[in-house]
Amino acid sequence: MADEDLLPSVRQLISKIEPTIRSASSVDEAEEMLLHLEETDENFHRYEFIKYLRNKIDTALSSLIDEEIEKKMVGGRGKGKEAEKIQSVTEAVVESPVYAELTQTLKQTTKDAIDRLLETFEEDVAKERKILEGRVSPKKTGFPFSDDSSFDSSFNQANFSFPNAEKFQMLANNLESCQPLEVRRDALKQLCQFPPADVLACDQWGKLKKGLGAALSDSDEQLEDRSLKFHAKMFSTNSHTITKEVYTSLVDHLATLFQSRKSKASITTSEGLNTSEQNVQRVLRKFRLMNEFQRQAPSYWIRFPEKFVDDVLESTLSLLAIHTASETMTPLHYLSLLDPQAMWFKMWMHSNYSRTAVIRIIKKHRNLIDTCVKFLMDFVSSRKMPQDIVSDVTEKLKKGKIGEDRRILFTAREVEYVYFVHCLGIVGVVLLYHNGRDLFPVKHRDKEVAVTDLLVALIQLLSDGGSQHMLKRAAVFDPGNLVRDVLKNLSASHAVCSACICKNKVITELISPIKSWLPGKKNKAPSKLPKESTLLHIAEILSVLASLQCGRQILLYGESKERLQTNKSAPMHSIVEFAKKSLSHSLSTSLGPPPSRAVVGAYVFVCRQLYSNCEGLHVLYHYGLHTYIADAWKEAKEECERAPTPTPDTEGDTTSQSGNKQECVDAFAWEQMLVDNLLNFAGTPKIGLFYVIPSY
Repeated sequence: MADEDLLPSVRQLISKIEPTIRSASSVDEAEEMLLHLEETDENFHRYEFIKYLRNKIDTALSSLIDEEIEKKMVGGRGKGKEAEKIQSVTEAVVESPVYAELTQTLKQTTKDAIDRLLETFEEDVAKERKILEGRVSPKKTGFPFSDDSSFDSSFNQANFSFPNAEKFQMLANNLESCQPLEVRRDALKQLCQFPPADVLACDQWGKLKKGLGAALSDSDEQLEDRSLKFHAKMFSTNSHTITKEVYTSLVDHLATLFQSRKSKASITTSEGLNTSEQNVQRVLRKFRLMNEFQRQAPSYWIRFPEKFVDDVLESTLSLLAIHTASETMTPLHYLSLLDPQAMWFKMWMHSNYSRTAVIRIIKKHRNLIDTCVKFLMDFVSSRKMPQDIVSDVTEKLKKGKIGEDRRILFTAREVEYVYFVHCLGIVGVVLLYHNGRDLFPVKHRDKEVAVTDLLVALIQLLSDGGSQHMLKRAAVFDPGNLVRDVLKNLSASHAVCSACICKNKVITELISPIKSWLPGKKNKAPSKLPKESTLLHIAEILSVLASLQCGRQILLYGESKERLQTNKSAPMHSIVEFAKKSLSHSLSTSLGPPPSRAVVGAYVFVCRQLYSNCEGLHVLYHYGLHTYIADAWKEAKEECERAPTPTPDTEGDTTSQSGNKQECVDAFAWEQMLVDNLLNFAGTPKIGLFYVIPSY
């Protein structure tokens, strides 16, 4: 490429990196950004100037590199590490005359192109202005863009103009809260016409930031709306410096709202929340903008400096740690309305890169986790919410947005319940990691709440399920389902399961609903039997536990782990006895109907997981569970044989026909499940000692 052909490629490169240079606060920072441009710009290798440099290097140095590699391989006979060989070849190439000549040529060629670009700069600006002035159609909002144009950031936006220091000084003065309303509105309107990089790079940014924050707090709806739109527009840039400045500005504004005694955001939760009120809508819009950034940031912040992540986390967690007066809406209350399941926090904790920083900064703002844990404990102890209200709340919580077709009024109980869901989401993720568990114990009401105490309390909510006919989308927010999912996640990893779940207190509380079906000397007869949904939740958790070595140990022997000993106080004893009595129809039905086949099958499957290895089989074979399964299979087989074969009947009772058909299907499925468990038992170790299937 000749000198005259190099000019467009240099022009293109400068136009593309212009926003990056403008976002730098100093020359040193700009140089640092350019040195790491290849890492941060995904289009780096597509620039014509980069292609030109690569072509020159390949042409001039490829043969020299091959020669040096051959010398090292032949002379060294493969001795030494690969890294040392690469370094040796690199040093030889860099110190060669060919490399020095290439470097000098490239420097001179590029310098000549830059000089020509500077000479024609004023001429190019004049041409662009003439083109701009010559446009007569007011409907056009943009300008044509070419890769060869050096005015991309200035002319590829609607109504953009060239900024200058005097203009920004005037806008900063006009944005001050002491100025008339119309002056401030006009200043914001003009500010929106400048590229975000230009706004941040100006000397007046500190003053502008203060004025933008004041506009967000202003009682004038139009002024506040324009300021919020400006913040949203600034988020669209690729510059981490701009993004950080705008996000921290928004979060600082929200923090000021809740720290002010006269703030309209501090609403008493006992009054509920009416989202049609103007001040509530304004606060929710700001939290929504913040939450959208929270969800998007983890997808790209690994490409940004660590300070960017630290500043974003610091500002966010300090805001959410703000503790207001009792029964007053906090920042976490507003955020929970928009993101009930705390998806933003789960995304922040997903990768080790951000998780380490999140936990480190949470330790500085312990009030966030302390508040969540205290609320969870209070929620469990009070259990104020009746089940019909839970069903009504959870059925509608998926509608997180505010609008004409959305809910307007949230009652006090609904607000508190959504807050509970959000707190549970945060704490559930924190418990998954060792550094997160280091945040415990938490002091609450003159006693310390350890991880075990919290889990024991949460297990009580497994019995607080909503209606069995609840809609699927509502079931997501059912308290029993939420706690079940948390416990399953904690049980899925060996390290987490050992630290959290494999404790006698936790397992004893978990299987207490099972023991209510087995009254004896130690187990008093309950006044009310657990729901089927509760038993199914427990079976799911036990199944996950039994899939791990540590989980099997705690179920077979308890926390003492006296191996290969039958221990009737071990959790396994209650589980197997419940399965046996369910299969033999010997459970007491004085308080209600016996468990369904779905429940019985779930607990038989847990037992199946326990006896699937030699150790579990050695402990369980004394119970003779296999004989009960075989008896139940015989009974199910006879039931299937007696069941009438469904036949099409156009004149008969279709309701009765469909009912009979469903009964046949259920009976067949039950029989197949029992056969599957018998066959699985037949394949276990040492089965020859008590093989019983042939007798049937």
